[in-house]
Amino acid sequence: MCEGATDLEIYDTVLIAAAFSMYNRYVDSLGTWQPADPEMYAQMGKHLAEQGYRTPSVRQPDEVTLSAT
Repeated sequence: MCEGATDLEIYDTVLIAAAFSMYNRYVDSLGTWQPADPEMYAQMGKHLAEQGYRTPSVRQPDEVTLSAT
């Protein structure tokens, strides 16, 4: 029985890590914000379940409190 990862498994792992790095940089560059109040996620989930993506579930507040990333 061989132990350790194969070259293909290492290659796939590196590609996945690189993709997530790219996604994070892209999202950061868009100036997205994250709600600080955990209750907002429950409200957004309920809205999506009932309304789908037809209307925005929340509007960005004038002064956004960004959580640390």
